[in-house]
Amino acid sequence: MKKRLEVWGPTQIISDLLDAFKSKLSIYDQFMENHPKFVMLLDALYKLPGFKKFMYATLGDNSDKKEMMDGLLHYIHTPLHRLNAYIRSLKHIIRYSDRSHPDYSSLLSVSGNFKSLEKKLSGKVNRCQSHLIALESILSIVDCPLLLTMNLRLLLFAQLIKIDLDDPSATSDVRMYFLYNDTLIFCKKAKEKKGGEKKLEYKETINLSATTVRLLSPEYLAKMCEVKKPMFRIGKKTAETIAPVHNEAFGFELVTTEINVSGMAVPQMEYDGNGLLNGITSKRRHAIRTRSLIEQNIWVEAIYKAIRAAKSPIS
Repeated sequence: MKKRLEVWGPTQIISDLLDAFKSKLSIYDQFMENHPKFVMLLDALYKLPGFKKFMYATLGDNSDKKEMMDGLLHYIHTPLHRLNAYIRSLKHIIRYSDRSHPDYSSLLSVSGNFKSLEKKLSGKVNRCQSHLIALESILSIVDCPLLLTMNLRLLLFAQLIKIDLDDPSATSDVRMYFLYNDTLIFCKKAKEKKGGEKKLEYKETINLSATTVRLLSPEYLAKMCEVKKPMFRIGKKTAETIAPVHNEAFGFELVTTEINVSGMAVPQMEYDGNGLLNGITSKRRHAIRTRSLIEQNIWVEAIYKAIRAAKSPIS
C-alpha cells in the first residue's frame, strides 16, 4: 500500500491488495478456536494474588480492578470484531468511489468476500463473545459462586423487577439478572462507597434443571397494575377508585422444585427401591416483571432453551 501511495493516480487500484489481505484472515479462525483457552487462562490469572499485585504495580497507584480487567480483556475482545471494522472501511471506500472507476466493481466483489467470511465466522464470534462476557460478569459480582468453565456462556443479562408475591404492584425491588446456559443468578447493587467501584452483590442462584418457566396469568397481571390503598389517609379524602399506575404489565415466573432432606426421621419421607431417602418436595415461585412484551418474550424463550439444555446433560 505504501508503494501504491507513492505513485498514486486517478486510476490507481487497491482491490487486489485488499483481496490478498483477505486471504490471510484465516488466522482469525484459528484465534477463535483457541479463544476459550485464552479466557480460561485470564480467569486463572485473576485468581492469583501475585498477578493482581503485578498488574497494580504496572498500571500505577491510581489503578483499579476494572481498569486492570478492561486492559487485558481488550486484547481478546477486539480481534473478535475486526472483520466488521474492515467491512465498514470498505463500505466507506466504495461510497466515495466513482462508479466509473476501473476498481469499483472489484471493490464490490472484495467487499462481498469479506461479508461472506464474517457470516461464516459469526457463530464462532457469538460463542467466544458470550464466553468472554461470562468471565466479565463473574468478576463484577461480589462473592459470585459460579466457576468459569470451557462451556459456560452468558446468554442474557438485564435489570428486571423481582415481584413481591404479597404485593404484586410493587416495583421497587430491582435486581440484575444473569442467565447462563445452565443457571440463572440474580444480584443487587452493593452499597457504593464514595469514589469506589460500582459492584453487584450476589443474592441467589436458580437451578434450571429443576425449574419450569411460565407466563403470569391475566388475573395476576391485572393485580400488578393495581395501586395499593394506603392504610391511613392524610389530608383530603380521595375517591374510592384509584387509577392504576400502569395500564399494562408483563412478566413471567419460575417454579423450582426443591427436595428438603434432613437428618431427622419425618413421617412424610419415604424410601425408594434402592434404599435411598426421598425428601419432602416443595415448590418455590420466583416472579419477574419486565418492561415490555418484547423483553418478556426474549427472556422466556431464552430461559426455556436453557432449561431444556440443563435437563439434557451431555453424554
